[in-house]
Amino acid sequence: MIPIHNVARLSCQHTIFALLLVLQGIGPARADSQAELDALIERGQELNLRGDHDAADVVFTRVREIAREDPAGPVHQVATLYWRHIFDEADTRYDDEIIRLCDEAIRLSRARLEVQEADARTYYYMGVAMIDLARIYGYRGRYLRAGAIGEDGREHLERALELDSSLIEVKYPLGLYNYYSDFASTLFKLLSWLWFVPKGDASIGRQYLQELAQSDSIQRWNARFILANINTYHPPVDYATAESLVIDLHQRFPDNRIIHFELVELYFESGRYKEAAYEANLLANRPKANRLFEGRGNMARIWQARALIRMGEPEQALKALARVPESGPALPSWGGAWSLLTSAQAYDVLGKRAEALADYRAVIALKGGPFENDRPRAIAENGLERPFVIVPSVVSGAQ
Repeated sequence: MIPIHNVARLSCQHTIFALLLVLQGIGPARADSQAELDALIERGQELNLRGDHDAADVVFTRVREIAREDPAGPVHQVATLYWRHIFDEADTRYDDEIIRLCDEAIRLSRARLEVQEADARTYYYMGVAMIDLARIYGYRGRYLRAGAIGEDGREHLERALELDSSLIEVKYPLGLYNYYSDFASTLFKLLSWLWFVPKGDASIGRQYLQELAQSDSIQRWNARFILANINTYHPPVDYATAESLVIDLHQRFPDNRIIHFELVELYFESGRYKEAAYEANLLANRPKANRLFEGRGNMARIWQARALIRMGEPEQALKALARVPESGPALPSWGGAWSLLTSAQAYDVLGKRAEALADYRAVIALKGGPFENDRPRAIAENGLERPFVIVPSVVSGAQ
């Protein structure tokens, strides 16, 4: 799943000039206007979308320096951390910082609301901080705490929209929460003793994301990314819509490896294996300036191999896999399972059943949480029962 970020649009030449002065350290010790602060925030968001998370962090650190009492700074720093966190959601290295910054944003928001209790923007940031906090708790299996604080966040976001219906950025976190919490609601509703039940509505969530995607807010790019993912993996699947969204995003932000990998996955899921292999090879060969870039390159190599198998080229698939590390910091925790599974399927297609069985068993033997091995393990268990074969007519949901 994916990153959460926020707000505003650049206005005119003098605002941009002031922004450049701030970034060079020549600017004032505080923001002279909301327009200046919004311009700085948009710059940081743009950098995150481009995939330059180090530069985005510098910008949002500056936001915190010039607007120390504004919850915007810590909220946007959390957004940048979640972009980094996409490398491997099982990695706990960012947890403490995410929790600390979310707590700070909530504290600053509460202080502001004590002075100005009808401030839509503050309700917005408080709601985002709460949902970001719920997100990390959910990743770590603390579901009751995640659900309770997530519901508080939803209420704050809805309050922001009530106070200012033009604050369309609210529809991004509110759309996400509605869409994805709808899937969890059935379980929670069985636990009648809970003091909360997630009130998500997937149809409303999708509607909010679509409205935002068609707006001129910078959040439209995030909404389009989520909608592309929804149309690729969630019924009713719509590959044509997903492709239109992802290609537009990739053209707009060509250096964002997360978006590029989404394009690879879309082509694979829709059965366009030649395109998937081509884009995966491009992504795998791009410069590896940091761990996230290297990790997405290695995962792209695995998806290239998956596509090559379905194109009837298992030997080339194994050659691609040979360039992927078996484990280590350059591979997300869930990457090893997919690499072994892909190897097993290549061996099955080659008629090397003993080698395939060994790799299937290796997948099942791996330990991991919900972000790591659940799906490849299920496919591997099926592979133990019967050899993997290429079925040309199957163009979606491929194993």
